[in-house]
Amino acid sequence: MVDGLRFVTIPPPPLVLENHETTVSLHWPTAASGWMLEASDSLSAGSWQEVLPNPGALTVADGVTRLEEAKSAARQFYRLRRVP
Repeated sequence: MVDGLRFVTIPPPPLVLENHETTVSLHWPTAASGWMLEASDSLSAGSWQEVLPNPGALTVADGVTRLEEAKSAARQFYRLRRVP
């Protein structure tokens, strides 16, 4: 018998998307280590891929990690996924 066992769900850090004329900017707290940025063109399970930014597209300043990407014609969804 196990007594006092509790499961804790860790909520993802806030992921903010800013829509600019020719780019999108995503940012989240740098302190949120252990999370991977993923993107997909649909919300289906198994369709998510790790975002591998171009050199210089990812910056860290003032406690914020920021990714700037060129807009594409295709719809894109983003999420932060906890890395085991």
